Amino acid sequence: MSLRAASAGVDTWAPAWRVRVDTPLSRHLEEVATLPSAAGGKLVPQKIAGHRVIYWPGSGLLKAEGHPNESGLAPVRSLPAALEQLVEQLHAAGIPAPHQPRRFDRHNESEGFEGLRRLDLTVDLRADDRHEGRAVLHAVEAAARASGHHAPTYGRRGKPGRTVYISGESGVFGRWYDKGAESGKAAPYRLIRPEAQWNFRQEKSRPAWEDIGDVELMRQRFAKRWGPWMRGRIVVGTMTDLGEELARAVRERRLSPTEARRIAGYLVMEPYGLDGVPLRTQQRLRSEAGRFGFHLVDGVLEPLDVDLGEVLHEAERAELWDAGVVNHTEPPDPSVELRRDMARRLSEKRPNARKPPGEEASGGPLV
Repeated sequence: MSLRAASAGVDTWAPAWRVRVDTPLSRHLEEVATLPSAAGGKLVPQKIAGHRVIYWPGSGLLKAEGHPNESGLAPVRSLPAALEQLVEQLHAAGIPAPHQPRRFDRHNESEGFEGLRRLDLTVDLRADDRHEGRAVLHAVEAAARASGHHAPTYGRRGKPGRTVYISGESGVFGRWYDKGAESGKAAPYRLIRPEAQWNFRQEKSRPAWEDIGDVELMRQRFAKRWGPWMRGRIVVGTMTDLGEELARAVRERRLSPTEARRIAGYLVMEPYGLDGVPLRTQQRLRSEAGRFGFHLVDGVLEPLDVDLGEVLHEAERAELWDAGVVNHTEPPDPSVELRRDMARRLSEKRPNARKPPGEEASGGPLV
């Protein structure tokens, strides 16, 4: 596997502030934010520096959600300056966010920067060919499904490309997706993006002012998002491949015939639910299948063998997060070269197509 990390940093964030309720500033924000929003909030009609700005008058919460770098991922080191710039643009738009660190007195009497309400830590991985990118996404789906972290995949309107959503008890906490196909900036499966997501509900868990530019802290946060269940060798294949692997394991005495039958039944039935099977039994079967290391995933046309630990090691390199961007040369896309060659051949067949008015095919002027 030769995926290469090209950039690392923050895709989406949501800095938040508190203002004291029933004050001139609070009433001013109510006048500026005029559109009804969720949970009693009010939305500022226009985006500011590419951010949606929402104010909740009842609690004094002011939040701006968007991209700290609209042209790509924002390196962690750039976040303090990006926050300063956002605050300046909010002030210029008539929204004076209180920039000092928040001092908590009572809930409705606190004022200042509250930290980040949302944070998406992301890495861009480039694949030399489509097969490698496709194999990684299938392996991620297999690992997530086997661990119980797989979320139902749903399409994003107007956003092509495959996405694997990963969930926990509190909902989706990450996704791996085909960023190249979604953005149109690369051929399908050539630019894969693992994205660790947080929506911080508890105040103590939110990254504070002194944390947002801490490169090592953010790198470790990204790494901890993907547990041991995603750091091993993942083998994905068809029913035929599964039968052959199980038969080989029995012959080599790595599995008993009874264990092989249990694993086969679990792998076949798990994607469709194990209704009536006790939770403890499901956990035991999942553990057995995990040790066997084979997964069935819909749409796999050939066996895949992916070391996700190696992929994550590349995504978590300290020098990558320290720099934010690595200048890799993009390998040529054969389909692009083919289209260019066809365009050249068509132009050669039509020599008059680009002649200026008043000239014949021979190149001489009309007299």
